[in-house]
Amino acid sequence: SQLYQIRGRVGRSDRRAYCYLVVPPGVTDEAEKRLRILEHHTELGSGYAIAMKDLELRGAGNILGAEQSGHVHAVGLD
Repeated sequence: SQLYQIRGRVGRSDRRAYCYLVVPPGVTDEAEKRLRILEHHTELGSGYAIAMKDLELRGAGNILGAEQSGHVHAVGLD
C-alpha cells in the first residue's frame, strides 16, 4: 500500500504523471509479485483492484482475533 500511495502522490494535477520505481536485484518472490501487481494496474482508480490482489497474497487475517494478515482456516464460533 505504501508504494501505491507514493505513486498516487506523483499524479496530482491535470497533466499525466509517471512514477518510476528503481528496484535492486535480488528482491524476494513476494516483493516481485507485489511490484508486478503495481505494474499491471496503472489506470486511475486502480486502488481497489490492487487491494484485492494484496488480499489474495497476504490473506484476510483472523476475523475474530488480532492478526491482520494470513489465511483464514475457518469462520465461526465454538
